[in-house]
Amino acid sequence: MRHLTCADIHHHQTQVTEESRIFFGPMYDKFNAAIDSLLIIQYAFIVPDQPAPTPLQRVQMLAQKWLYLSIFSFHASLSLAEQGFYSQSVILNRNLMEYLVTVRYLADMPDQIDRLQMVSKKVPNAVTFRQRFDYVIPGYYEPHYKLSSEFSHPSHGSHVFKIRPDGTGGYTVDMGISFDPDLMSFCLNELTMLLAGFLKAYSTKFRSALQYRSASDIEQVRASIAALLDLLNAHIALKGGENTWHSTTRPLWDW
Repeated sequence: MRHLTCADIHHHQTQVTEESRIFFGPMYDKFNAAIDSLLIIQYAFIVPDQPAPTPLQRVQMLAQKWLYLSIFSFHASLSLAEQGFYSQSVILNRNLMEYLVTVRYLADMPDQIDRLQMVSKKVPNAVTFRQRFDYVIPGYYEPHYKLSSEFSHPSHGSHVFKIRPDGTGGYTVDMGISFDPDLMSFCLNELTMLLAGFLKAYSTKFRSALQYRSASDIEQVRASIAALLDLLNAHIALKGGENTWHSTTRPLWDW
């Protein structure tokens, strides 16, 4: 049996990237335009020179920092997916979802900012992810967030994209990276929803903290949202109607 080498993986990455860009080519322009729109919003943020005096201003400053980080996460997730690293893309998408839900939660309830769990110290009566998800997108946490958690932690389902039952009691293991349009579509559908959710949240919930350079910037953000919504509605039509993933994420992108 031939063993996989690092050189093999590099070669597979190049092959899979080419196949991904051919198969999903029309979507790339919309993703790039959406990320450009997030950058427009990033540079439109007005932050106070002094420490933010109100909970809402503190939320706005935190949201701006998260947005900048998330822009690079969107790039990374798309790059991983197009190279065939589907599990790793899903992990980043989960992280982006946590940021988006938390931003939406705090935008509505800025007085809760001091209940946000911190890495460096324990926060009394911290608001949990479950509470944030149930407030922003009720019904999503159990079936969908927990599924994405399988990829982030060592659990029974964490290997599902790489090692699969063969139906006879054994397993089949892929030999490296290969192009899978269904798994690529899975990652891209998540990215579409998340990009639409970020653009909607930041352009609407933080409108008072944004100062765009021009009217064309505002129009570009609106056009990007419309293009992403077209993709989501096309996916619903392709599936023959709305499923629970569409219905539970809808409060993020259709409001």
